[in-house]
Amino acid sequence: MEYNFLVKHSESQVKCTLCQVFIPNHERVIENHVDGGPHLKRLQAQNNIVVNEYEDCDQVVCVICDQYFSNSNDISSVQQHIATDQHKRSMEEVQDAIEGHFMDLPVDGSRQVHCTICKCKVGFTLSCIEEHTDGGRHRKALAVAVQKYNGIFEYEITDEELWCKICDISIDNDVDSILDHVDNDADHIAKCEELENLVEDEEISIEKYLSDVGTHSAHCKRCDVDVPCNVYNLKQHIEGTRHDPDSSDSEESESESDSEEEY
Repeated sequence: MEYNFLVKHSESQVKCTLCQVFIPNHERVIENHVDGGPHLKRLQAQNNIVVNEYEDCDQVVCVICDQYFSNSNDISSVQQHIATDQHKRSMEEVQDAIEGHFMDLPVDGSRQVHCTICKCKVGFTLSCIEEHTDGGRHRKALAVAVQKYNGIFEYEITDEELWCKICDISIDNDVDSILDHVDNDADHIAKCEELENLVEDEEISIEKYLSDVGTHSAHCKRCDVDVPCNVYNLKQHIEGTRHDPDSSDSEESESESDSEEEY
């Protein structure tokens, strides 16, 4: 059976992203982990499955699907319900609603979604989540939070406008303008995606470039050098022999070294 919360770490290990632990990549060991109490509790928490305890029996409820089934000792019934199309659709709607909103599903104990930027708990239902994300408090917090991931900074001389380093343009300093630029400006989105895709799996960080107005370089951890954070220079570095020893294009590598001197 395939589990979407297991990620291959090496030939001998997999990582359970739900429990944040490494497990030997062996079928029986994986099954024992998946069927174990700690993992099952986290699985239930993240899928909004609640156990109501009564004197004569325990009742299992999927709150998000409003469905009652089996009992708490029947692990297979929980796993089977989570695998149903109905539950998957419900969870996909929730995941879509929290994506990009700095909200985390519960892991242990809580039956609520955690909004990390508003520092509050939200009911684990689609309607509660959408009501929170559409609210003024969250939208203001979101507008502030997204700036450091999108190269957006304040001007020293005015607080009426902001500067987008990625697009080299000014935008109005209000919630609607910031979120509209980040979420709907096709040029901004394309430029951010191009940079992110370029450095993916290359051990190159652009976080400081996006969050610090005075930083104009990305940092290559593999080579321990700073590279001007633009598509041309980053490509030159990635394709050069210093970053990629398998590359045979020495002329390109020399060009890369020269370009890294220029801003």
